[in-house]
Amino acid sequence: MNLQTTKDIIACLPSGHTPFFYGKDDYALYLLSEQIRARKSKARVSDLKKSAVASLLHKPVVKEILAKNDTLTPSLLEAHLHGKHPLNLSLTLDTWGCDCDSYDCTSQTSRSGYNLVLQLNWDAPAAKKIVKKFNQLLNHNNFDSVGHPARQDIPTIAWVRIDCDFESDEALIEEIQSDWIRDLRESLSDLHDHKQEKRKKRTSKKLQRLTKRENYWRNTEKLLSKIWNEAASSERI
Repeated sequence: MNLQTTKDIIACLPSGHTPFFYGKDDYALYLLSEQIRARKSKARVSDLKKSAVASLLHKPVVKEILAKNDTLTPSLLEAHLHGKHPLNLSLTLDTWGCDCDSYDCTSQTSRSGYNLVLQLNWDAPAAKKIVKKFNQLLNHNNFDSVGHPARQDIPTIAWVRIDCDFESDEALIEEIQSDWIRDLRESLSDLHDHKQEKRKKRTSKKLQRLTKRENYWRNTEKLLSKIWNEAASSERI
């Protein structure tokens, strides 16, 4: 696509940050809902077991629904979206690419030009402030994705680069990527080393504070690393 085409697409879609709540295995509910809509919005479980989405019926959230129902509808499935503790995320749109034909610009795209970028952002309260404090503690800037399609005003967990071809009426997903999770893992390693170096010099209270921060970030990494690819593949504006 050229730059103007990507801008035209963005102009047709919601602007700013679109709230996006995601719970583990939500993608299974989304895919099953679409499959059932193609079957006139209602499907017996026995029929779904013979379809291409049969494996999704074994997901815990789907099994809970099936325990009480032998027929599934989109509304029934979507009523169980996000789970009990959904992640507070947001979606934004951007462009990525250039007009030149140099290798640096075309090596990550199937054809020269621009991609539409769908960004998955962490909208937890004070997320940017939390990341800033993490960087200050370790005296680094691991979460700076300069040169990649990530936002600077809020942590971008992952992005999806898309090339649309209106002549063939097709959209090619060029990339689904998360630099943020990789940077978080590297930072956790740095934080552990930092705590070990300071163990003899710090008071018990300061070490407890460091341990609390480390545990918070390890829990964050554990949670986000399990769902970022699911969520990125399920994004919808």
